[in-house]
Amino acid sequence: MATPMVTAMAISQRLLAIVMLVAMTAILPEMLSGNTTAPVLFRPDAFIFFSFAYGLPILVIREWAIRLGLGKGGVFLAGMAYGLINEGLLAKTIFRESGVPIDLFDHYGFAFGVNFPWALFICVWHALSSVLFPIALAQHFAGPVGALPWLGKWTAFVLAALAVALASVFFLNDETTGARGEPAILASLWATMAVLAFAASRLRATPAFSPSDGLWKPWAFGLAGLPLMIALLLFARFDAPAPVYLAAFAAIAAFWVWFIHRQGWFGQPAFCRVALGWYTQMVGFSWFSMIHRSPVTIAVGVVALALIHWLNLRAERRIAP
Repeated sequence: MATPMVTAMAISQRLLAIVMLVAMTAILPEMLSGNTTAPVLFRPDAFIFFSFAYGLPILVIREWAIRLGLGKGGVFLAGMAYGLINEGLLAKTIFRESGVPIDLFDHYGFAFGVNFPWALFICVWHALSSVLFPIALAQHFAGPVGALPWLGKWTAFVLAALAVALASVFFLNDETTGARGEPAILASLWATMAVLAFAASRLRATPAFSPSDGLWKPWAFGLAGLPLMIALLLFARFDAPAPVYLAAFAAIAAFWVWFIHRQGWFGQPAFCRVALGWYTQMVGFSWFSMIHRSPVTIAVGVVALALIHWLNLRAERRIAP
């Protein structure tokens, strides 16, 4: 029977892990990508908004994945669904023909009211940057409680219902993006997310080994995400036919999965090194847009990146034989 001290320690560890995950999901995708400057992100109102927009649904995804025993493929598909929450329900960018956050996608592949090339690009980006990598890192940093649920079943259910309600109300009423959302579009988005969630639930975790040496290699592979992203952007830049863009996207994604599996990098700690390499290239990618607009954002981003690298080294030393 657990003593009160042990129980209190377990609760504190879970709370710390939750805070860590919510903070990473609110900071890393927005700031390291250069989408939101540090002075804006760390305003109390903005940070609360991003904590709800990112942290709440991603925490729910993490709890759902743990209880179902999902593998990284399942978490990735759930992350695709989150991309629709972020860019469909909240920002509504996937419905823009012009004024897309990356203007190379303006007027490119727009059909039936949806910018499909941009939707695919940004949902995959969110699946990695906002969901899969932060969850993997937070669980790695959390130590003994990393593989355990952090919330009770009813708490997780209530938070899931809250996330659905808040995102839906925001979609139907927010006019900052130019127009209110329509109920039919809202229903189609949730139906698409339900399909992705069902597919994700079929991808259960399988045993994964991780090499004990050469951890700079997965980091370098994560860093190589930058030229791959640029290659995809070039397809949009030169108005390649949408089927060609989609085929190239599928080929790059298949190569990523195949190579990581072949190297045995789906296990810890190698997968976290892939994530760290990915975030490192994000800082480099955002440098060009932020150096004149907000140099302080680059500085804060470097500090944040150094901190997660330090936390990762600390976690690796803890599990080292």
